[in-house]
Amino acid sequence: MAPYVSVVAGLSLSATNHMNLTMKKRILTLEKRYKTVFAMRAAEQCNCRFAAPTTYHTVAELKGILKIRCPVHGMRFHASIMWASLDVPLAVADQDCCSCRSDVWRNYRLGKREYPTLEEQASYREEWWKELNVALTPAGEKAALHEIASADQLIKAFEKARGETHGHKL
Repeated sequence: MAPYVSVVAGLSLSATNHMNLTMKKRILTLEKRYKTVFAMRAAEQCNCRFAAPTTYHTVAELKGILKIRCPVHGMRFHASIMWASLDVPLAVADQDCCSCRSDVWRNYRLGKREYPTLEEQASYREEWWKELNVALTPAGEKAALHEIASADQLIKAFEKARGETHGHKL
């Protein structure tokens, strides 16, 4: 009796197995490409801060920044969160949260204007000294300490929520 030979669409069993392996390899290659493209697209949409610090000017801005969600990870990751003076612009993704008055140096750094003139620089310095003198009063110091404590509370609450989201008990 002749050995059993399966014929599928006119092919022998070994040819069919070879085609199945070839198709599986192609499918695996396509799946890898898809995963790579998907990961690249997700990385483009991610607005987490894995390397650069997240900066803020006021507690109100910090609240807004911490509410921004990452479309990839859900809760946004911040490697570090730190206060920045008014002349330092926020990150591009956080610009909408900035509610500060216009600042000649911040606008210059953002490319919104030319280098400040000598008169503008002198006026800026004068205004800065006035604000410093107010900040050095007992009331100014109390307000600054309150702002710092409020920011610390917000950051701790955010870190706790982020940890719980990722399964950590803090």
